[in-house]
Amino acid sequence: MNMKKVLKSAMALAMVMSMAACGSKSSSSSSDAETFKIGLSGPLTGAASIYGTAVQSAVELAVADVNEEGKVNLEYKMEDDEADAEKSPTAYSNLVDWGMQIGLGTVTSGAGAAVSSLYADDETFALTPSASNTQIVFKDTNATEAYGNVFQMCFTDPNQGVASADYMAEYFAGKKVATIYNSASDYSTTIEQKFEKEAKAKGVNVVSVKAYADPNDNTVSDFSAQVSAAKKAGAEVLFLPIYYTPAAKILAEMKKQDYTATVYGVDGMDGILTLEDFKTELAEGVYL
Repeated sequence: MNMKKVLKSAMALAMVMSMAACGSKSSSSSSDAETFKIGLSGPLTGAASIYGTAVQSAVELAVADVNEEGKVNLEYKMEDDEADAEKSPTAYSNLVDWGMQIGLGTVTSGAGAAVSSLYADDETFALTPSASNTQIVFKDTNATEAYGNVFQMCFTDPNQGVASADYMAEYFAGKKVATIYNSASDYSTTIEQKFEKEAKAKGVNVVSVKAYADPNDNTVSDFSAQVSAAKKAGAEVLFLPIYYTPAAKILAEMKKQDYTATVYGVDGMDGILTLEDFKTELAEGVYL
């Protein structure tokens, strides 16, 4: 198989995925078209499943559109890694056994960082549509040595931290800001660190920074201490560089403590309105 053909096909799929929301037609394919196998993994179950199922739907739309043109025939397989870095290597192995030729990597960052080196070792092209940590692309924490065949099309975590601080410096100037983040998550920690550095440089008044440790982002249920600290510090803005499941619990705790700060989240906040039994009025006025 010609590698140039593989790369061209992968990039074509990526472009179609980016426009998948515009709609698709019914799927059909030419029996004479060359077949390529696309593999990916993501959370189809668990606390982050909304991200995995959303990407799965986008892939289905994109594959249908490409196959309808009949120039190539795409097959895809998605493994459930539950957004778990310990399970994503097994998902990757299953995809290799299936015959994956092109990868869409993983949906989430932690799971992706655990398999980027495997894609590199096998010299398989991978382009994740949603994983945002720089460890997806780079071998080192300083982001200087790239794998070379693993790419991401989403914004990166460091840039989310910087952009959040820049926004607050412009639109929340003079207000007191508190942060609650997940110290057990590379995603959350990276955003928080970049935010804190940029906030200091831009004169954002950060009055409280509190952490919790939850590798699965679904087991910590008591955020009373973190919320109480932000309230006691007089924070008027609460920055939450975390996923939507713990964010929902923090919003509920804020209601319980009668704490009415403006909440500012990043991409992990997306999906909070889909949580079962979540009182959506708690998210009124949340910045994303």
